[in-house]
Amino acid sequence: MTDRTRREKWQLPPAEIAELFGGFHPDPFASLGVHPIEGGFVARAIVPGAERVEAFTLDGNSVGDLERRDEAGFFEGRVGLKERAPLR
Repeated sequence: MTDRTRREKWQLPPAEIAELFGGFHPDPFASLGVHPIEGGFVARAIVPGAERVEAFTLDGNSVGDLERRDEAGFFEGRVGLKERAPLR
């Protein structure tokens, strides 16, 4: 985990991130991908080996950088979407 001890309400708790990596999360797709949050959307992804992740629409427009929250490759961040859409 990063040394941030405070997390935003929309950020997954460390225990849930550990469940994702441990393979025992009861519903990983309920946490990963694009999800509505108060005031917008959040994107979450597991990208092992990545140092940074930037989210793009399918048209190639950047909608935001995702913060690495776990050294194993868990990233999440607010994205600039007006409605839920697939990202790459």
